[in-house]
Amino acid sequence: MRAADKLEVAQMGFTPYEALVRSIMLSGGESWAMLVRGKVAAIGGIMALGLLTRAGVPWILTGNEVIRHPKEFWRLSKASLAVFRTRYALLTNVVDSRYETSIRWLRRLGFKVEMNDDITIGGVPFYRVTLRGAL
Repeated sequence: MRAADKLEVAQMGFTPYEALVRSIMLSGGESWAMLVRGKVAAIGGIMALGLLTRAGVPWILTGNEVIRHPKEFWRLSKASLAVFRTRYALLTNVVDSRYETSIRWLRRLGFKVEMNDDITIGGVPFYRVTLRGAL
């Protein structure tokens, strides 16, 4: 896991292992490994917020392969997001305000980043990110 991902999950009170296992378990079978040239670049998934809301919480934990192969990571990210958008009316999550690389990536994918201070975890601001689905 990249250092910035480790920092973000630590801020939420988890070790990298705990964050990965918890995220996979909460995803109810909707998780995957993103392979780039045969190596794990990231592990991600989506958690449904509820049947009535038709909202999902996408998540991803990245490794150093995303740095080594940014074009492949971008292509796979867009493909994964396209699938999520066909199944959910709204995609939403939070991102550590210090994680500038992730914020840029989310914006480039089309997410709206709400930069306000109403969400703090351990005194650190987290930004809500949202993207409307295709439903």
